[in-house]
Amino acid sequence: MDTRVWEMYLTDLLKYEIEGPSVIVADNLDCHVCQASHDKVSSELFSVLEPLPKSSTIALEVAPKAPVTTAAEKRLVMIKRTIAAWEEMPTSLIPCSFEKAIPGAPIAP
Repeated sequence: MDTRVWEMYLTDLLKYEIEGPSVIVADNLDCHVCQASHDKVSSELFSVLEPLPKSSTIALEVAPKAPVTTAAEKRLVMIKRTIAAWEEMPTSLIPCSFEKAIPGAPIAP
């Protein structure tokens, strides 16, 4: 988020959600804690902007950390799935598929 988006959020969206004087808690992004943001919040929203201490939002991440899968591992899984699908198909299905896809094409026995 940059300063332009933050100002648009304050003036166009947040002002309709705040009823009376409030405290707005924001992280330490530069556009959130600059003097212009403090002035805009106090003059237009009649509220107080309080930044959180640095690095205080790191502990709030609740998303489970999934094991990191590399592109090579994903590719190997896809190759194994393709091989398994080919092995499940009967051999008589292959010529029939070609006849359906290319009608009239000669097919070797």
